[in-house]
Amino acid sequence: MLNKQKIFQILLSNNENLKEFGIKKIGLFGSFTRNEQTTNSDIDFLIEFLPGRKTFDNYMDLYFYLKTLFNKEIDLKTVKSLPLNRNFTKTVLNEVEYATL
Repeated sequence: MLNKQKIFQILLSNNENLKEFGIKKIGLFGSFTRNEQTTNSDIDFLIEFLPGRKTFDNYMDLYFYLKTLFNKEIDLKTVKSLPLNRNFTKTVLNEVEYATL
């Protein structure tokens, strides 16, 4: 079964492809970081784009790339898309673990 370590291995082995989307940082949060995932869990990613690279096309292309790469549903958030002053945002920022690209 897919786990956090395997996700990071896959991200690392695809780091050149990920950089083509203008990614500065990509992090994992949610059930996979807490080791609470099930076979039905989606993969929650938090991303930050390089300056000038955050476009709708880059976001959507990255979404479909990750969905295909992992063959699972993906939840793709940007740091700026997180709601301000919300418990959800605090939880995400506290548990996110970033991949080394």
